[in-house]
Amino acid sequence: MTFSVPIFAIFWCLEFIAVCYGSIPCTNHDDCGGIQCPAGYAPYCATILFSQCKCSQSDAMWSAWSAWSQCSVTCGAASGSRTRQRNCAKSATSHDFCVGNHRQAEVCRASSSHCPRDGHWGHWFAWSSCSVSCGIGTRQRHRDCNNPPPAYGGSYCSGYVTDNQACSHSCTTTTTATTTTTSATTTVPGKPCPSCDERLNCVWNQTCSATQSCMVRAVTGHGFQFTVHCILSQDCHFMTTFLHNSEIYCCDDRECLRKYIGI
Repeated sequence: MTFSVPIFAIFWCLEFIAVCYGSIPCTNHDDCGGIQCPAGYAPYCATILFSQCKCSQSDAMWSAWSAWSQCSVTCGAASGSRTRQRNCAKSATSHDFCVGNHRQAEVCRASSSHCPRDGHWGHWFAWSSCSVSCGIGTRQRHRDCNNPPPAYGGSYCSGYVTDNQACSHSCTTTTTATTTTTSATTTVPGKPCPSCDERLNCVWNQTCSATQSCMVRAVTGHGFQFTVHCILSQDCHFMTTFLHNSEIYCCDDRECLRKYIGI
């Protein structure tokens, strides 16, 4: 008896054998109609005897997901993204493959709604009065780091808070006549204030007016040097308040001066 085989069946068998012969793993899970296999299994073409795909234990295994990366934005209202990855581990001779993506991404928010803001200097305030009413002295001005002020971890302004400048006033004397002599006597009324060098060699050669104090300034920072001179009382007390850790003393009599410079 002779059997005839339809020609389409012959072509179907040849095609199936080419794809599924030997129960080999599919090169793409779409070869098996998109079959989804559980963890540890991969889609295989079945043998010609079964003529369908199946899930078989796989040599290819996904590693655990890595930790999420840092968000692409750290501050502000804008959203960013972060990613994580995993690896497909298998033997060097394995033909298996891991089904799925090796990388995941998701939307993330910044950890802070405010970004750091660095501070910038405001305008200089007006110069103070000259530190002496007679001779050469100094005057001062200051500025604030408030244009804008630093915020949310931003850096403070760089540079000096205070600025100093030399100033001078001409000296005047009062001449009074006496009844016992025809000569003139020069007197300078006011508070005693010596001139001293850094070794405390002092000369009582000046006095301060009623609105001034004799300032002993030993601070070496902020551009100052040691000096003893007259300054407006309000300016002297302002400096002692503004320069907290500085050696600045305001004296109105010799007892105060003796306390700080020993004369």
